[in-house]
Amino acid sequence: AYSLVQSVLFPSTCPPRSVRGASFSGMASLARSAAPSKPTTSRASPAATRPRLNHGHSRANPSIFCVCRSSSTGSGVIVATETTRPVVILPGLGNASTDYEPFMDLLAERGFKSFVAPVRRWDWLRNIEGLRRAEYWKGTLQPLPTVEWYMKRIDSAIQEALEGTQAKKVSLVAHSAGGWMSRVYLLNYGTENVAQLLSLGSPHNPPPEGVIDQTRGILGNVTAAAPGAFHGDVDYVCVNGHYSRGQDITLETLRGWLGSDNKVGDDVDIQDMVVGLGYKQVCGNADVWGDGITPEVTGSLEGAKNVVLPGVYHSPLGAAEDRPWYGSEAILDQWLHHLI
Repeated sequence: AYSLVQSVLFPSTCPPRSVRGASFSGMASLARSAAPSKPTTSRASPAATRPRLNHGHSRANPSIFCVCRSSSTGSGVIVATETTRPVVILPGLGNASTDYEPFMDLLAERGFKSFVAPVRRWDWLRNIEGLRRAEYWKGTLQPLPTVEWYMKRIDSAIQEALEGTQAKKVSLVAHSAGGWMSRVYLLNYGTENVAQLLSLGSPHNPPPEGVIDQTRGILGNVTAAAPGAFHGDVDYVCVNGHYSRGQDITLETLRGWLGSDNKVGDDVDIQDMVVGLGYKQVCGNADVWGDGITPEVTGSLEGAKNVVLPGVYHSPLGAAEDRPWYGSEAILDQWLHHLI
């Protein structure tokens, strides 16, 4: 559902840019993601000489806005310190590792060493494995073995980060479905190598009773096994965007859609309706705020630091200057201090 809304409603409008000397555009990213992920290098910071970094395959209250602009430089730009842990980025549903390259470049410019779990776009088809299980059709599906493939990708990226930096622990920066996937990882692989989980627009909470769980029970099982900020030795931070409010489709709405003059009413926004359909599938309510894909009410965890940023869109796919996502330069420094 997330990928469908992203690709149909919000097609990429990002202008072509240069990434490590190569032409980079939405179509180029799609083409490159079809090939196996390989280790790449990021730009070194222009502020200092740094080794070129290996990217790897590589409630509380949702109405509270935390817009953080303080920094160690005094200019609004957050920079890493000598003790800052390496960052392991976990791609969201339908995303490929290559989608996060511009984001990783921005991290490198700020002195952060970043790695990304090796995921190709077609890898998500592996989740079809769950269709073979009776639990899928009952809506009681357990995470493993359906998403075991993603667990191995997380573990691979963590090990690469630890070996490449000699750090003892990493910070996971999990985008979208990568957020609840990382919770599955912590439950099954342990917290020995993870000090922090920071999620970006992740649907952490299962939908209310009566609403079909799009994960077919996985999210409910994860929440039951590890509710809220479950692991005491892990710092949980949930960052959510306040970008778009959904609109429910009701009989009244449909009647108002075509007025007496057979024209669409001024108070009807088709895009908001589509967004509302997505929100309703996730939290049971269309008339809520969110980042265009994930509603705020489902993106927070009890006991975590829950942050809501205004004007932030869900995905790097479809992001633009007037529609920045969590990893855009205009937004990044508003939450990056949580990784210091």
